[in-house]
This record gives sequence, structure tokens and C-alpha cells, in this order.
Amino acid sequence: MRSPWRNQPAQSGIQRAQWLDHGADHYAAVTAGATPTSPWRSNFTVPRELTLAKDKGRYVVSSAPVKEFTGLTGRKLSMPSRLTVDGNKALAGRGKQLDIRMRLDLGQASTAEMDVHVGNGQYTRIGVDRSTSELFIDRRQSGRTALNPDFAAVHRAPIALRGKKVELRIMVDHNSVEVFADGGRIAMTDLVFPDRTSDGLALFSEGGRSSVRNLEVRAVDSIWKRS
Repeated sequence: MRSPWRNQPAQSGIQRAQWLDHGADHYAAVTAGATPTSPWRSNFTVPRELTLAKDKGRYVVSSAPVKEFTGLTGRKLSMPSRLTVDGNKALAGRGKQLDIRMRLDLGQASTAEMDVHVGNGQYTRIGVDRSTSELFIDRRQSGRTALNPDFAAVHRAPIALRGKKVELRIMVDHNSVEVFADGGRIAMTDLVFPDRTSDGLALFSEGGRSSVRNLEVRAVDSIWKRS
């Protein structure tokens, strides 16, 4: 008979819970702060479909953009689908409304990242840290950050590194970034306020070479109808 006692500290209900979004700005998961309120308060995400699955004997909730969202995706940006990265590598594609899919292989790197909203010394960095097994969004250089002392920050979520490879889907909008990883088990949403001309893309690797496979970047149409 297995003993119920374990040589581990007890966890609170909050620590045991699975967060539906690990970012700072998912709507209805945000406390009052100094985020701009005109014309909207915080961030409405793209519509998400939630599914329940069993993983290692534990039920988990996965989330992903609804299938209907593909009706808004347009042209595929021209860039290689396979890349090796050692340091910083700028990409030819640009845009502020993008649907990015990729498989990130850390290889020998300690961290591997993708930068969006690049330009004018600004970038929002989405990456994986091997040493801590974490997915993160770094918005410290994302543009306008002097909204609150806590705004310029790195937000992190634990992630299972399956063979040093991570499947990522990144939804980029003018003032937000949504990240889905590990089959939707991890989601993160952050607001960002870059300059209008900060629309570049780049890959970054630290501590060694990383690689990107199955990279696909598509432009996303606006849902707002112009008269």
C-alpha cells in the first residue's frame, strides 16, 4: 500500500490549479491597474475553444483559437520554413496582425525566442528558457511601458520540454500578443504598446544554436467592416 505521505511541501489550491492563461492581461483575470482604458479595458482575446483531456492521470484544459478564425487568415508571408539561429536573425516578413505557427527546437541554446513588433529599438519577445523549463513573454522593450512600475516585466509559465522541442502558435495584434503552447495546455496573453511602425519579426538564440521548423506566418484580416 502506498503511503499518502510525500517528502514534498504541501501546495495551496492556487498552486495546484491549472491556470487558463498565464499572461497579465487576459480579460476577466485582471485586477485594477494603470492600463489605458480608452476605448477598451484590458484585452479581449480571440475566441477560444476549450477542450478537456487526460494527461498522466490528470485532467487538463487545453485552449486554442476557434476553427472559424482561419476564415480571417490571408496571405502567407514569404520566408523559409526551416531556419538555424545563432544570435539574432531578422526575418523578411512584417505585420501587426499575424498568425504565426512554428516548432522551436532549443538544440544547444539556453533560450530560444521569437521577437514581434520589432522596430525603433522596440520588440516583444516570446521564448522558451531551458534552465527553468518556462515559456515567457518579455515586454520590457515593447514600446510604451511607463504606464505602471510593474508593466515592463517578463511573464512566465511552466512548460514541459518534450525532447527540447516546443510547438508554438502566436497571435499578434496591434496592441496584444497571445501565445499557445504544449497543445494548448499553456496560454499567455499580454498587452503591448509599440510604435505604429514597429512591425518587424526576428528570431533570437542565446547560449548556442537553436532551430525553427514548420515556420508559417500569415496575415490576419480585420474583423471591423469599413464603410
